[in-house]
Amino acid sequence: MIFRTTFSHMIYPFNMAFGEPVPGLEKWHNRADFTWNRGEPMKHIIWLVLLLASASFISAQQVDQDREHTMWIASVMDSIHTVKPGMTRQDLLKVFNTEGGLSSRIHRIYVFKGCRYIKVTVEFQPVEHQNDSQSQKEMPTDRIVAISMPFLQYRVLD
Repeated sequence: MIFRTTFSHMIYPFNMAFGEPVPGLEKWHNRADFTWNRGEPMKHIIWLVLLLASASFISAQQVDQDREHTMWIASVMDSIHTVKPGMTRQDLLKVFNTEGGLSSRIHRIYVFKGCRYIKVTVEFQPVEHQNDSQSQKEMPTDRIVAISMPFLQYRVLD
């Protein structure tokens, strides 16, 4: 069977053995509005393959990006878990910064230095001082009694 380059041969019956149109329908043979070049189906296939390849490439990039985000979160969790009860406020400030809002010497919310939306709530035991004027002042030597699990929250601005 010979491949025909026009749609007109696909529409009306033709001689399968020789690939010729049925006698009397030759006038349809050269209709320009139905032409289809031999290479055109291959072009469509190539475009389809390129489209699918680019979609899979974009999907692979997304997977890599998700993996990087997951690794960053894991490193953040590791950094946060280095702070434990019994450590001092000074040790805490190596990983966290203070946040605005209501606080006291024994209770404060801290934000992670790498991302201000990651926070922990910390309770302290104040170091005793002889001077009453310093009894409410946060001291670097105050001991951590409890630290919460990390949580996400928008920034608090004073």
